[in-house]
Amino acid sequence: MSRMVPTPIRTAPSSAPLETMVAKQQAHIDELVIKNRSFEMTVQQLQTELASEKVRYDDALQKVKAQYDGERKKWKEDSDMLEGLWRISYLREVTKRAETSGTILDMKNELRLAKLAILQRDFNLEMFRAKESEWDDKIAELEAAKDDAKWEMEEIEAQSWWRLRRRRRS
Repeated sequence: MSRMVPTPIRTAPSSAPLETMVAKQQAHIDELVIKNRSFEMTVQQLQTELASEKVRYDDALQKVKAQYDGERKKWKEDSDMLEGLWRISYLREVTKRAETSGTILDMKNELRLAKLAILQRDFNLEMFRAKESEWDDKIAELEAAKDDAKWEMEEIEAQSWWRLRRRRRS
């Protein structure tokens, strides 16, 4: 089998399809130019909107930052005030405990002084009893000495009476 290649027909070129194609291409170019201008305008409009949104964003950010700083400052003041109130409350409790402790110490001191007074009284009482006992012993001793002296006196008187009697008899 032999292969046959078609032979082209040579005809004179016609300019009509070329003009149609050029017109089509020109219309396409015009359409692209219009689209390009439209896109440029859209881009320009979007850039304007972007710039205005940026300004709005910056303003909103500044407002939010200012609000945040204000709230933060208020929270810090409130926190400091709360901490101060807590310290006052704590110090009041410490003071109450110290006063209670001082009262307890005062009561213990009074109790100690009362015990000391009782001990001193008991000591003085015992000293008095001891002196009384010494005086009782001394009184008993003196009474015994008096009785002895009285007995001796009676004996001496009796002896002297006997002596006198003897002398008178003699």
